[in-house]
Amino acid sequence: MAQFQIELKSGGIDRLLGAIGNKGGWAKILRALAATIGFRDIINHFKEEKGPEKKWKQRSAATQIDYWRIRTGKMSDEEFKESYPNSQRGWFSESNKLLVLSGTLRQGFLPSNIRMTSDSATLFNSVSYSGKHDRGEDGLPERPFMWLSESAMEKIEKGFLQHWVGEGLA
Repeated sequence: MAQFQIELKSGGIDRLLGAIGNKGGWAKILRALAATIGFRDIINHFKEEKGPEKKWKQRSAATQIDYWRIRTGKMSDEEFKESYPNSQRGWFSESNKLLVLSGTLRQGFLPSNIRMTSDSATLFNSVSYSGKHDRGEDGLPERPFMWLSESAMEKIEKGFLQHWVGEGLA
């Protein structure tokens, strides 16, 4: 079940390709481009810790203190279980990248997480709380990761054009 998604629309390319004898062929290309270029671009947002407009907000001082208390054993097991249910102490390190604790959020986005319709490819993250992190809901800071950079969009457009003129995908 898709929890958070980004959609690439054909913008009428299906009609254009249909007119030149490639009816529906664009969908396979769009899926391939989304699974490669789109996937790599979104994963890069995790690596760079950045949204479409700016770097993600750093962890709060309170969270950093919790990480330190967990790592040094200064947080009791009872307090840890109450504050971080379903978590393991070993996950907490001040050197962790943002949005990377257990790896679940990043692992919820796979190249195969694509849903096709007659005019779009939708990339999605299957983790239930992914949208809350992306939009900054329920007290979580906004850290958008489900977006495509201008560079990725240009590569996708170029891939379409290369396929259309018969050069294949580079």
